[in-house]
Amino acid sequence: MKKLFKFILFICLCLVVLIQSLIYHSQKNEMDTFENYVLVLGAKANNGNLSKTLINRLDTTVEYLNKHKKAKAILCGGKENNNELSQAEYMQKYLIEKGIAKERLITETGSKNTYENIKFALEKLDKKPSEIMVISSSYHLFRAKLILYRFGILARTVPAKTPMSALIPSYVRETFAVVKTFLYDKPTEEDIKNLHSKNK
Repeated sequence: MKKLFKFILFICLCLVVLIQSLIYHSQKNEMDTFENYVLVLGAKANNGNLSKTLINRLDTTVEYLNKHKKAKAILCGGKENNNELSQAEYMQKYLIEKGIAKERLITETGSKNTYENIKFALEKLDKKPSEIMVISSSYHLFRAKLILYRFGILARTVPAKTPMSALIPSYVRETFAVVKTFLYDKPTEEDIKNLHSKNK
């Protein structure tokens, strides 16, 4: 039993190292690359008192949209418990206050997790893109890229800074989230069919 336990522990450690390596190597900053659409993934909005994680994502979005004047942002995130508005609507308000025109902002207000952020955001588009830009916290980008790959879309990335106070818990939580996404967050044949039909 002792040997079995040590073997299982070794496999788990190897898996953690592999996941952290994938997360680290997915943090490429492609701020200079223009894409028509940028997905901005949601985080805690706290009834308008935005979390530092979300503010960092939005400030990075402001930088990208100011650099690429023709790009539009799809703001992702549904309504949290006891919140008046969805994450996406609070994100929109913040960006408008920062000088971004409302016409450049598309809100996706129905999602409850990262997979739904991406799935529902893609449904907002008239045409399936071959590439799309993703802005989120640095630790979050590998999972977003994996999900988009499963939809047949290449993800470009711009990492937003992760607050120091959230660094360790975020990376620990993300390790488990990557495993969950690998096992379960897969588009159905119907999802893929509907997405590809937009190109016809």
